[in-house]
Amino acid sequence: MPEQFGLSDIVIADRISDANQRRIRGTSNLQVSWELSYAGQLSCELPLTDLRKAGFQPLDLLAKWLHYEHPAAGPWGGVITNVSGSDGIIAINAESWAAELKGVAAQRSGATYGLVGELKRQIDLARPLTGIQVGAFDAGGQDINVSDSPVSDGVDLYESFLPMVLERWEEVNGWRSDGLRAFGWNVDPVTRVFGFDSSYGENWSLEVGLLDGRHNTHSEFGDDLMDIVNRVHLTGSVNYFYTETLAYRDGRGQLRYSTVTHSGVQTHHSIATNQASIARYGSRELPVQRDHPNASAMNQAALQQVSYLAVPLRPVTIETADVGGLWAKFREGDLVSVGIENSGVTGRMAVRHRALDVARGTMLVSGEAQLR
Repeated sequence: MPEQFGLSDIVIADRISDANQRRIRGTSNLQVSWELSYAGQLSCELPLTDLRKAGFQPLDLLAKWLHYEHPAAGPWGGVITNVSGSDGIIAINAESWAAELKGVAAQRSGATYGLVGELKRQIDLARPLTGIQVGAFDAGGQDINVSDSPVSDGVDLYESFLPMVLERWEEVNGWRSDGLRAFGWNVDPVTRVFGFDSSYGENWSLEVGLLDGRHNTHSEFGDDLMDIVNRVHLTGSVNYFYTETLAYRDGRGQLRYSTVTHSGVQTHHSIATNQASIARYGSRELPVQRDHPNASAMNQAALQQVSYLAVPLRPVTIETADVGGLWAKFREGDLVSVGIENSGVTGRMAVRHRALDVARGTMLVSGEAQLR
């Protein structure tokens, strides 16, 4: 990368090769966001004269790569997806590296993979088209057979395949380490390395706090009874396999034994409840139709789902200032403490999204929280 960034500087480079990097200084209305398991966004404006000084014409920009780095909020990298101009001002919109997976079709293989293994394979196959490479995968939990979640040729990696991976992982393994921290994926903004983690992020809740009266310029939370499920009823097909030993007498009257194997597919029901939640909020059932490899897997999935759905996680949005170097202390996926004293609640939040407004000097932080 070139020399240190100014707060509103961006660098534009060739796609895939990342060559011919050119700095544009002092853009205006610069806004940048980072989000776990989704593409982040960047938008800015600059005079046409500044663009030309950097050696670009407006129609050169689409699909170019763009780099930005904030000294506290951190680096951002992605691809320019939209350019417009009006009265001598050029507006640039970009999405982070994950957007390179949009429009890239999955390729089905005859081999048998777990779902996470298949995710690695798809990212690796797409690398020549996207510039994104496979990194560390901490899958944890139980992997899922691809046969349970078919991967069809032509499925869009970003729009369809990645959401399917997260949906199936949630159903089979549950998704909240420490009661909050979610599994998820991310593409490193500098190295373009794709990583998947069953408990993404770090727990900084004892060290980092977003506090009204110190960091927070605005804070809000929500609480909705419709988000609570304390009785999960799963129904679907499962495979069964068991052996049975039968006794019989042969033609001479001697007692003999034989083993008979039974296998097939049958309908199975699994119900899991959280009695403490039912006592507080009333019975709130979620019926789910989903096939599972076997009855044990379905029973475990029901328990996993009710374990996190029965505990209310409230959406929290906080606008913060960079007081005491706050912005450098956490990233999306991390756990932080929150003190929304103006609304009478405190707790821990899993950060899902950060949105920086460079000109205003504020960052909007949102996620899910356990509040008290």
